[in-house]
Amino acid sequence: MVHFLDTESFFNAVLNRRPDAVIMDVQFPHGQTAGTETLTSLKKLTGQPLPAIVLSAHSDFHSRLSAVRAGCSGYFTKPVKPLDLMLAVDELTAPIAEGPLKVLVVDDEPEAAAYHSVLLEEAGMLAHQVHHPTDALAALERFNPDLLLVDMYMPVCSGEELATIIRQQPEYLGLPIIYLSSETDSQKQVSAMAAGVEAFITKPVQPEDLISAVQLRAERLRLLRSLMSRDSMTGLYNHSTTTELISKALAQAHREKSQHAMAMIDIDNFKQVNDIHGHLAGDQVIITLARAVKKPSTAL
Repeated sequence: MVHFLDTESFFNAVLNRRPDAVIMDVQFPHGQTAGTETLTSLKKLTGQPLPAIVLSAHSDFHSRLSAVRAGCSGYFTKPVKPLDLMLAVDELTAPIAEGPLKVLVVDDEPEAAAYHSVLLEEAGMLAHQVHHPTDALAALERFNPDLLLVDMYMPVCSGEELATIIRQQPEYLGLPIIYLSSETDSQKQVSAMAAGVEAFITKPVQPEDLISAVQLRAERLRLLRSLMSRDSMTGLYNHSTTTELISKALAQAHREKSQHAMAMIDIDNFKQVNDIHGHLAGDQVIITLARAVKKPSTAL
């Protein structure tokens, strides 16, 4: 850890070596937003923002705005709880690794489904195709997508009917659904979206429009899922999510006649840590263990 008393020394040090994390104040003697302005200058010079959070005695709008423009991921006002600051730094230096976004494409025309899947895959996503609406529910359970891309007009079951079926199941209430169709009648589009669909993209699709619409909504769902399924202190899955994942794994093992392994970790004499060193130290022990568990290469 290196401490700087002025922004000029900090600026020169960053040019020599990019830091893993920065805790920056806003105001310095030579400017009310000199700290965040320095981060903004480095962002323009290097082409990317530094992994930074702000720790300041000031909480006014302009200070916060300068931090946002500098690309800071967090803003804390003094006095700050040490644990909150530690968690923010931990998130900067060891973010939760997320896999590629997963999109389920339902279209009765294989060529159209393949084309849209290729566009998504070229943007770094995973796409799974379903050509019969009757197979969509099984694919949802197996693939667990972040978003559903559905053709509006299909035989046997329309996109609107499929969206209604999916929305009637509580576990898919929040799943983003986007319609694909050559339909240009705005009233029909609005009517079709009454089933709880987020967007309507008209064919032929502009690749950048499709990718942007899918990424925005799928990433938002992932964020909401993470907030609901993970413990705020450790970043690990909470009790209800862990129980649900174990149940799904057991059901899969039974269905596929396969075997799964599960490990349970217990911290011996943990109460003594809290009693002797305090709850803050106990929280730090839990966070450190959680960080080690999240690393794939960790040998316990």
